[in-house]
Amino acid sequence: MTAALTMTSSYVICSPAYDSWPQLAEILDTRFRPHTFLRHVVFNHAVVADTVGRIAADEQFYFRIAWDQQDVIGLVLGSLGAHPLAPDYSYVAEQAWWVSDAWRGSSVGARLLQGLAAWGRQRGARWMVYARPTTTSPSTDTKLVEEVVWKTL
Repeated sequence: MTAALTMTSSYVICSPAYDSWPQLAEILDTRFRPHTFLRHVVFNHAVVADTVGRIAADEQFYFRIAWDQQDVIGLVLGSLGAHPLAPDYSYVAEQAWWVSDAWRGSSVGARLLQGLAAWGRQRGARWMVYARPTTTSPSTDTKLVEEVVWKTL
């Protein structure tokens, strides 16, 4: 992994390092994808690892992981955007947001989103859009409907 951006006594939030991209592809496939609208998509791990690398190097994207020194326990991916009819109103959009079941309720997810919001504000975003699961544990697969939230930054 790389140098921590946010650190607590039990985990760090950092940018993914090059050597972690294959591991992140596996995590996105086995832990994130099954609980989202992507659950019916088959991931090619090599393609996903390559995409993770391109995203991590692109300034239009924000990609951070939460790591407890043993495993990735959460991640957030966001991007900048602007409405086509109101290009002066830029926003930051959460594209992927996941926290391990064992770490839910520990503020890991909130800290990941706070980092995304701060990154967007630094780049002039006035709004943030993200999807909030309607259940506390999406792994139950009982409800996959998410509530879309627009927040003023």
